[in-house]
This record gives sequence, C-alpha cells and structure tokens, in this order.
Amino acid sequence: KTGWDIVNVTSLTQLTKSLNRQMYLILAISVAVLLLAIFLSTGLSENIISSIKRIIAKMEKVKNGDLSVRVDKGKQMPMEIETIADGLNDMLEKLNEALTRQQEAQIAALEAQINPHFLYNTLDTINWMAIDRDQYDISNAISALANILRYAIVDSNAEVSVLDEMEWLKKYVYLQQYRVKGQFTYSVEVEEDAKKALIHKLLLQPFVENAVKHGFTPEQEDANLKVCAKTEGDRLIISIEDNGKGMEPSMIEDFNSGRFIETKGGSNIGIKNAATRLEMYYSSAGTMRVLPDLERGTCIVISIPLKKKQD
Repeated sequence: KTGWDIVNVTSLTQLTKSLNRQMYLILAISVAVLLLAIFLSTGLSENIISSIKRIIAKMEKVKNGDLSVRVDKGKQMPMEIETIADGLNDMLEKLNEALTRQQEAQIAALEAQINPHFLYNTLDTINWMAIDRDQYDISNAISALANILRYAIVDSNAEVSVLDEMEWLKKYVYLQQYRVKGQFTYSVEVEEDAKKALIHKLLLQPFVENAVKHGFTPEQEDANLKVCAKTEGDRLIISIEDNGKGMEPSMIEDFNSGRFIETKGGSNIGIKNAATRLEMYYSSAGTMRVLPDLERGTCIVISIPLKKKQD
C-alpha cells in the first residue's frame, strides 16, 4: 500500500560459515556417537564371548566325566548368559544326584545278590529235611516258595509270556491255598492265541492277592478265583474274577477313576503300585477297570497292547 520495496541483504560468507559450523557439529556428534557405540558393543561382545568360553570350558570338563564342575558367575556376565549358567549348574547338580543314587542302588543290588543265594540254599536244605521226614506237603510248599522268589527276584521287570506268568501264579496261589487250608478253588483259562503274548512280570499278582485277602469270607464254601487271558484285535485282555463279597459302588467308582485311597492296613498299596507300573510300562495304552453291576463278586479287567513272543 506504501509502494515501497523492502530488500534484505545478507553476507554469503557469514551464511556459509554458520552452515559449516552446523555441519561440523553434526559430524562431530555423529563420530562421537559411533565411537561410543563401537566401544560399548566391543565391551559387551567381549563379555559375551568370555562368558561363553567359560561355559564351554566347563562343558568340556563335564564331557570328560567331571560332574563336580560349576560355572562361576561374574559381575560382567550378561543376564542371558547368567541364565544359561544357572540352568547348566542346576542340570549338573541333578545329574550328579541321580548318578549318586544309581551308584548306591548298584552297590545295594550287588550286596543283595548274596542274600537270594543264601535263601535258596537254606530253603533247599529245609526242603530235604521235610522229604527225609516224609513231610511232602511242606516240601511242596517250600519248593513253590523257592520258585516264586527266584522268579520274582531275577530280572523282575522283564517281559515273559502269559503262559509263564500263569504258571508262576499257580505256584503263588498254591501257597495261598496252603495258608488258608484250601478255602477256595483256582482256575486258569488262556486262549491259544494269548499263550505267547508278552506281559511284564508280577503285574497280575497284586490283583490275585487282593482277591484272596479281601474278596472271600471265611464262611464261604464255594469260593472260586478265575484268571482268564484272551486277545481282541491288537489287545491282550486279562481278567481276574472272584465270586466273593464284591466291592461297594463307591469303591468301584474310585478304582475306575484311578483313585486308590489307602485303607487301614494298606490293602490298596499293591493295587496302586500295579497301576503305577501299568502306566510306566504302557502309558495310556494300558488300562484296568472293575466291571460294575455284577450280581456277585469282583472282576478286574486289564487291557494292554498285544505283543507276542517269537519262537
């Protein structure tokens, strides 16, 4: 509106100097930050590398059999490497404890090997003493006991044929019948196809013992225990059945639900151990249950994967 022209004149030299100062400042700061980053990363890398080398050195000692070594944690050790060191130390501690227990168990097993031989020889001596006195019932009982112990002690976790397990059960039941003066009868039914099927030793004994001890009443005259084995597809089915007093519905429900409550006198301990062994050997593929709604007695059915013994 005034009609004036306003002109601003700036020195190019001064403007250039200002820009140059800003560029030099930015460059100096960039170089300083870069040097600081290099310094910090180098220090951190050295800490990581030295910590890893320390762990590797300890692992080499472990590899050579020294399980007493532990990784020392320093103040300069990164947190992530410290976590790895803690894990390695904890693993070595548990491994050392496990090996110690294993060595103790091996020593105990070696020491225990003396006892069975002494026991067998003693039972054999008593057996001949009974034979000399024409006590053949006592001789048969002693022979059955010796066979039971030998079968149970030697490689107790081994797999045997169903036929061998049933033969051992006969000796065991014979002693039980001898103890209660023949108050119950015993029968075995094994299908031809199931005779060579494999089963772990002593898996059936707790169920048979439970039936004899708790299934029958002293006044029962027709007490009978029956064990059957058959195959169904790729499964081996074994049933232990008695015609005794049976089980309460609540007990059957607890049994089939896997709840083995220890009763007075610990009568369920053997069943619980059998269930644990079944789980260890066959995982979820092994099952056992009590058949409900029986008019009389108890029937326990065990089902495991079918595995046959080769000729």
